[in-house]
Amino acid sequence: MKKSPVSLAAPKSDVASLSVVPTGPATGSLYVDGRSPIRVFGVDSIRKSFGEETLRQAINARRAPGVVDVVLNPDAHVGYGAPIGCVMVSPTHVYPGPVGVDINCSMSLLQFELDANAVADKRLRRALVDAIERRVPTGAGYRQAPLGRRIPTEIVERALVEGATPEICALLDVNPDWANRLEDAVRVGSDGTTESLAK
Repeated sequence: MKKSPVSLAAPKSDVASLSVVPTGPATGSLYVDGRSPIRVFGVDSIRKSFGEETLRQAINARRAPGVVDVVLNPDAHVGYGAPIGCVMVSPTHVYPGPVGVDINCSMSLLQFELDANAVADKRLRRALVDAIERRVPTGAGYRQAPLGRRIPTEIVERALVEGATPEICALLDVNPDWANRLEDAVRVGSDGTTESLAK
């Protein structure tokens, strides 16, 4: 007897599961039967702007084997399988940009050496975010960060191919230990070298 494939898709008739329930002024939960809810970040107007397909993709991602948690960020939108702007968690990894064809939409996970208590104060968190935004370009299209650095094109091209290798970190005057805190810091091809990626 032939078994039918199991569908992980959220049923179209399951309208209740496609509603984000507010849990705070900038947070909500998207409930998935039999699993912990998807955490949703964004004020009410942002949460309401997520389309049905984005929410359906989030539910599909949460139902995927090995996924123990999913977070929808304020920029979430329809992707190819999983929504762009979501974070997926397995028992051993955090994937801040699981949609590879969108190159993580410039998302990156960088772990700080700050204890949660160090940023408990909302004003301090805002100051930290403001300091990062002055140094890191954000948003759609090209935008210069006021305190951003100009990096020579040759180094940028090497960094895109090689990732945050110790040599690239040295060229950028960045502590090489930083690479240990960054998701996908070093890239290698199927042959285990960076040379095949540069072709």
